[in-house]
Amino acid sequence: MLENFGFNLRSMISRLIAVNIAVFLLYRIVLAIVGMSAIASAVAFWENFSLQYILLSSSWQHVLSHPWTLFTHAFFHRDLWHLLMNVLCLYGFGRITEDLVGYKKILPIYLFGALGGALLFLIAFSIVPSFRQMPGVAFGASGAVMAIMAAAVTFAPHYEVSLLFLGRIRLLWVVFGMGIVDFINIPMQNAGGHIAHIGGALMGWLYAYQLQKGRDLAQPLYVVFDFVATLFKPKPTKQTPVYRRMQADKEVKEKVHEEKVNVILEKISKSGYESLSKEEKDFLFSISNKK
Repeated sequence: MLENFGFNLRSMISRLIAVNIAVFLLYRIVLAIVGMSAIASAVAFWENFSLQYILLSSSWQHVLSHPWTLFTHAFFHRDLWHLLMNVLCLYGFGRITEDLVGYKKILPIYLFGALGGALLFLIAFSIVPSFRQMPGVAFGASGAVMAIMAAAVTFAPHYEVSLLFLGRIRLLWVVFGMGIVDFINIPMQNAGGHIAHIGGALMGWLYAYQLQKGRDLAQPLYVVFDFVATLFKPKPTKQTPVYRRMQADKEVKEKVHEEKVNVILEKISKSGYESLSKEEKDFLFSISNKK
């Protein structure tokens, strides 16, 4: 059913979308449950849990003690509109990138984009005077999505997409325009988000550029991915000696039958079908019915 809408779970883009939606639903469902309990401490605990263990803090000290937040923040959304915007961009532009670089490269690009956005966010909030006095948090898939778009542009700078009201336009100008909008909006609201977008795009470009040079920066990740994949692969069932013996007997029987069929077919080619005995005709008929 989902494949009728282009949502194929064998696609890494579709899997990333599914994870983002699942995390959002889990967060909102738990928040709704604790909210209906009318226990203020329960709501505060759940909000604090996401703040401490999922979202990315602008504090280096917090990140060093919670390093996984460099990546987990890229799968977390608090409101539906934020989720929908990122999911739509990930679906629309992600499929282009997946076609250009292949299935296996999508998850590394996504994770590198999350990391690039996180690092630029942390650096900016550490050295920019106007940000240093106001701690913040970053969350959402935007930086990772920008990395995927930047990778597509690096591999295919002349690739064109159709956009509402704009018609056909090069993906290069779309990404460049989004980067400019992010940059000029940094002094406004959501400074951390705009900075993370730029960091994600830069990391996506760097990964794709190095890949073009023959250097895959994600090579160590593939070892981890393969190891995790083996943990979930079903173990092959051990064949008992009786089963192996039955298999061997079957193979011998099939070989004998094949030799007998060849003899009969050769006899037919030389003397015709009528030259066969009743036993040979019956045997040939039984073999043809099995097929």
